[in-house]
Amino acid sequence: MLTLYSLPHSPYSARCRIAVYHKQLDITLLAPPGGLRSEEYRQLVATSKVPALLRDGQVIVESGAILEYLEDCFPNIPLRATTPQGRAEQRSLISFMDFSVAPQIFVLFQVVLGKASAEQGHQSMLLLKKHLNSLEDLFVQQQRAANKELDMADCGLLPSLFYAQWLASRQGTTELFAATPHLALWWEQRSQLVAVGKVFREIGGALSAFVSR
Repeated sequence: MLTLYSLPHSPYSARCRIAVYHKQLDITLLAPPGGLRSEEYRQLVATSKVPALLRDGQVIVESGAILEYLEDCFPNIPLRATTPQGRAEQRSLISFMDFSVAPQIFVLFQVVLGKASAEQGHQSMLLLKKHLNSLEDLFVQQQRAANKELDMADCGLLPSLFYAQWLASRQGTTELFAATPHLALWWEQRSQLVAVGKVFREIGGALSAFVSR
């Protein structure tokens, strides 16, 4: 039996849930027992982080490793590219998200929490738009908008970009993808997929609950 420890608002957990839903896998989804930083959870998952995949007493951590593991174990309804070039492109997009885009999203979230200044938020928004322009160029080079099939890179990009849109709207930017038409087209196409829509609703519900508090 497989168990995925996950939280609705975690973009990294959301990556794995998209894969689970899209592949229609029989995996139990649970919140960390005792809470994310609890000793009970740390006894199960040494990093005390989500996502974490538990199978037969063995634990796999980090979203990228979990996505690869699920692909190895359940290759039906594939998400991984079949060529070395394609797999490298998928991994490069996820790395770009993690090391360029995600840090700006983190700062913008700190602004919402009152832990970063409006000026810091402004600078991060400028950097976020710059990185989205780079992502647009990568999409053009890889002809990504023409591919309508969900893949591993989509799992890695979509949840964080959902956060980016939500945070940008709170800073008065309602059309985050206005200057990136290929990215906008890809976003529109992927948002209509069942697995993606389900995860977006989960994240949106968690963010709504957060704002109400």
